[in-house]
Amino acid sequence: MSSLCCQSSTRTIRKLQHSSTLYLHPTIAEYAKMLVDKMPGNLSKVYFVNSGSEANDLAMLMARVYTQNFDIITLRNGYHGMAGQTMGLTSQNTWKYPIPHNFGIHHAINADPERGYWSHDDDNITDKYANDVKNLIEQATCGNIAAFITEVGFKSLGVDQSNKFYVFQR
Repeated sequence: MSSLCCQSSTRTIRKLQHSSTLYLHPTIAEYAKMLVDKMPGNLSKVYFVNSGSEANDLAMLMARVYTQNFDIITLRNGYHGMAGQTMGLTSQNTWKYPIPHNFGIHHAINADPERGYWSHDDDNITDKYANDVKNLIEQATCGNIAAFITEVGFKSLGVDQSNKFYVFQR
């Protein structure tokens, strides 16, 4: 029985990657190709990371390198990780340590129709939240940003997902 289990485990382990992506296994490359084949346009790169923090850190780096801009806008009360750079994106004091972490990170007001700055029945609420982001870009940055990072569903922000607000404004 133990020999059979060992053989089965060995077969399975040979199919898996056992370490970082620095030591690439063919299965990972095959999976990446399958993903690229499903991507639109000229998207042809896949990065595998071990956590959301690492994914967000990579997104920040890629945005800064690609745009040649440094500043990033994110929303207050969001959670984006605990790695060095992503701690700056996270805007909750319960997830911060007393170390420098906010270089080039600016926090806009999150569009919360229930507990936010403006009432959900205000006809101009979308413009008001969008203007907060616009003012932040004009007053706290050089006028060009590398990225606007937000949560897709605003889960840790506690915001009603059905409200679109400025995230969908152009």
